[in-house]
Amino acid sequence: MKSSSPAAPVPGPVAETEVLEGKTRSLYVVAGEEGFWASRLCSLLEPRFPGGKESFNLEDAEVADIFFMVSQPTFFGGKLFFLTGAEDALAQEEAALESVAEGNCLLLAARIKPAAVSRGWLVRVSELGGVVVDASPPDVKTAAEWVETEVRRLGGRIRKDAAQYLVFLVGRRLLRLESEVQKGVLFAAGKEITRSMVDEFASAESEANAFALVDAVASGNVQRALAQIPDLMSQGFNVPRIFSILASQLALIWKAKELLAQGVPAQRVAKDLGVHPFAAQKAMRQASAWSFSALEEAFKCLVKSDEDLKTGKIDPNLACEHAVSYLAALCTRPSRA
Repeated sequence: MKSSSPAAPVPGPVAETEVLEGKTRSLYVVAGEEGFWASRLCSLLEPRFPGGKESFNLEDAEVADIFFMVSQPTFFGGKLFFLTGAEDALAQEEAALESVAEGNCLLLAARIKPAAVSRGWLVRVSELGGVVVDASPPDVKTAAEWVETEVRRLGGRIRKDAAQYLVFLVGRRLLRLESEVQKGVLFAAGKEITRSMVDEFASAESEANAFALVDAVASGNVQRALAQIPDLMSQGFNVPRIFSILASQLALIWKAKELLAQGVPAQRVAKDLGVHPFAAQKAMRQASAWSFSALEEAFKCLVKSDEDLKTGKIDPNLACEHAVSYLAALCTRPSRA
């Protein structure tokens, strides 16, 4: 039933499930940074339209002409119209789209927040029986749940902790996760995907690649920490960036240590840290190996090394090796208050 009230956005997975269950709407407005959802819905919808698909970019085409075509019945059956670059059109309070011909479907995609879609368009979507799809980047929990669902859709199985770990390694972007899930299902060859398998098939994001160095330093393993530096350099990391990553991890350990010292339960600590659960758990474990005084010395070391680097007092590689060795050695000292 058509309504004149604004259409409330629904998450991408909800719209996907609806299509997979056989329901097709006349209008989809996909708003958000995750271009994945526009492409995914388009690929799922296209086989249902005998007239095929026509793609346009509204930055290069006349909106009025395209909307006119959408409103006209097609001789060879319904057609799917896929329009990208609809940012300006959806920001207009007056919705230029009058109707969608029976059998046709219009999919409008824009890289704007769902809240930026005008009320006029939200009302029109509702009047035409359409749906606004929220394509905002998912949070960690939602991304991991999507991984589990996608693995099942492809006929595979994955442990919950493995899904969470995959998100930690490659990030929350669904286009990237989709590729890694496909690799994982093939790699597992019918077996349940485990965390150790994820380590074997997943291509980690550059920041996650630095985790091995951070982990070695924060765990006091000098030899392993030094061994990571050449690999990071070959991946494009410079010394200031490495210092920044180390400082961020040490700050996380400090915060975790403070919260634990205050008697905050571990589950709440993980939430208060505001990072991926794996990173939070690691920081809490590492906190016991660091004293506050050692953390203070570590921060002073990074500041001094960064100053020496910027003033040309020391070679970048030597500065990095010295800082990494010193920080890792700090962790191995007897714990002090």
